[in-house]
Amino acid sequence: MTATANGRAAETAAQQRPKAAKRQKGDGGEDGEGKSQPQRLLALAEEGVELFHDADDEAFATVIEGKRRFTSRVDGRAFKSALLQRFHREHGIAPSDEPLRTAVRTLEARARFDGPEREVALRIARGEGTILINLGREDGALVEITPNGWRIVSDAPIRFIRSPGMLPLPIPERGGRIASLAQLLHVETKADFLMVVGWLLGALAAGPYPIAALTGEQGAAKSSSSRTLRRLIDPNRALLRSLPKEERDLAVTAMNSHVLAFDNVSGLPAWLSDALCKLATGGGFSCRALYTDNAEFIFDGRRPIINGIEDFATRGDLADRCLMLRLSPIPEGERRTEAELDQLFQREAARLLGVLLDAAAYGLANPMTLRSRPRMADFAEWVASCEGFFEGAKLPFDAATAVWRRGDFMLAYSANRRDATETVLDADSVGVALRAFMEARTSWTGTATDLLGELATLSSDGTRRDREWPANARGLAGKLRRLAPALRRTGIEIEHIRAGGKTRARLMTITYTQPPEFASEQSDRPKSEVERGVRTQSRTVRTQSESGIVRNKSLIQKDVGRSGRKFPYAGRQRCRW
Repeated sequence: MTATANGRAAETAAQQRPKAAKRQKGDGGEDGEGKSQPQRLLALAEEGVELFHDADDEAFATVIEGKRRFTSRVDGRAFKSALLQRFHREHGIAPSDEPLRTAVRTLEARARFDGPEREVALRIARGEGTILINLGREDGALVEITPNGWRIVSDAPIRFIRSPGMLPLPIPERGGRIASLAQLLHVETKADFLMVVGWLLGALAAGPYPIAALTGEQGAAKSSSSRTLRRLIDPNRALLRSLPKEERDLAVTAMNSHVLAFDNVSGLPAWLSDALCKLATGGGFSCRALYTDNAEFIFDGRRPIINGIEDFATRGDLADRCLMLRLSPIPEGERRTEAELDQLFQREAARLLGVLLDAAAYGLANPMTLRSRPRMADFAEWVASCEGFFEGAKLPFDAATAVWRRGDFMLAYSANRRDATETVLDADSVGVALRAFMEARTSWTGTATDLLGELATLSSDGTRRDREWPANARGLAGKLRRLAPALRRTGIEIEHIRAGGKTRARLMTITYTQPPEFASEQSDRPKSEVERGVRTQSRTVRTQSESGIVRNKSLIQKDVGRSGRKFPYAGRQRCRW
């Protein structure tokens, strides 16, 4: 460059520097062109920005810039960054901090007091007869599922935010096979496979959600299976997390993730068990906001949960909400590297998502009502409604269980709930002792003190010294109340009564009958599928058959369609395999 050219460049730079400084003058005063920085920021927020608030009066903005579309809290980093970028592009400098804060507060007020109210969701939302899924892409693309099928849309009445860490889902593809899922997971039986599919379908709905409790010995790939399940529905930079230390941490995680996946934790405190129950099925919790004396924030939502902790669901209320998913050890010769697993996932993910969307559309078109509703009734009826899409699907299991038949899911789910009940009772020393006590009788009446003495004779010294063993009659009564739902499902009923006469002693009557679920299945369960189910005189000893499924057609009642309306998915008996 010549000296003359250098001189001109320096002169130009010198002319521009005062101009920039003049523009920057003041933290809110005019910049020499008649408008203050806050006014200029507000003007920049008028084009391609929709301001609104949600039901909790939180201020939000939807920003459209070319092909990019996103929704953010007005005081969130994404919106501030977009506003900063516009100002810099327009004026060549960044605004001062105070004008930016003033503009943001003004926009918050406009959103809260002048903007419309809209529903805001993270990954999944249920609309009027529809399900919307946020693909998490820069262009804001969504999947809209209706009884007529599914399609990609760019806008919807519900606004979706992209939280930090959220990764995009693949664009779903049609023509997939649900059997391909077995390549990504190492489940033991067809029943376990159906539970996995059921959990995935449940995660596409708006809740309540079951908790996927992955179990298996070391080498069963619980961690990689947890990551795979989450990636299919809600990919994130942090796929697995450690359990939170307090409710605030759990609430923050839930506010920023649709699926919560926990791993590598040795125990579960009672408060966290209760919090996970509320998180899975609804019943929000509040926490004190940081750096305040009395302000609080409330999380009132539901989230699908994956857990890889061994013996996770040993409390009855939590076990009722769990799907127990058994993973089998992977033989040494069949192990794959992380790179190989990722390559396989990338190959199958879009088609697997597509086939799950097909099943969800089928479920919307073919709602079903269960005659016998379990604890997670909404989840069970939703998956039973979707199941018809898979009827006739060939699955990679033995010949006797290689075909998905209508009703298979509820049969597997009932067996899974019984497994959860057994887990709860086997993990409790009182539950073990009481079942042993009732093996020799069909009824017993006495006081809690009497019963505690009877149970003590059936328990070892070590068991009685354990801190979980009740120290007195009151402790035993409380323990039995917590175990009552699980005991009832095994046929043991406990009734608390008052004795007559002057003493008015508190008595309990314990009766043993055939477990209600087992009794309802006996009549039409094929002998070939009860290979390892044994009924003894005193109790039912139930273990899993090869398929893990027992058949009971009476569990399900169809309620298909609505009068005068045609559904493309209604009546479809099977997929294209």
